[in-house]
Amino acid sequence: MGHRRIAARPFAVLAAVGSLLATAGACHDTRAPATPPTLPTASASASVVSTTPEPPTGSAARRCGSGTMTVTHTPAGPLERRACAHTGTRIRIDLEPSTDHDWTPIASSDPAVASVVADRAASGGTRTAEIRADSPGTAELISADTYTPDPHGPPSRRWRLTLTVVP
Repeated sequence: MGHRRIAARPFAVLAAVGSLLATAGACHDTRAPATPPTLPTASASASVVSTTPEPPTGSAARRCGSGTMTVTHTPAGPLERRACAHTGTRIRIDLEPSTDHDWTPIASSDPAVASVVADRAASGGTRTAEIRADSPGTAELISADTYTPDPHGPPSRRWRLTLTVVP
């Protein structure tokens, strides 16, 4: 039951947007449309869309990293990133801290796809890890920064790298 509701929701949104566009067009256009606009309808046999991203193929896979890659996060950088690597690639991650913050150890959501080979905290709060792309698939590499002077200080921020590994 829940799958049909999720699969039908994009159609409801599309219908609402189409209705708004049709209404907006009618407000600005003094000519009557020759035929009324038709909107897509949801069918009872709507298929469930997979949430797992497909691995890159062809020229997109050729743009994936190989050998050794480096990912650096600075305090002003985005907290979520994506990367693609071929199996056997080594990925070095450097997380630079904000003032009075330290990063937690980096963890992999799927060690069979991307394993953490080494992880260490350097002086000043920088976290450095070495990741190995072991097998095709997708894994998230995650860490969080914590405010060190006061455990009741500002909330932690989560950093995430979504790594897609291809053959």
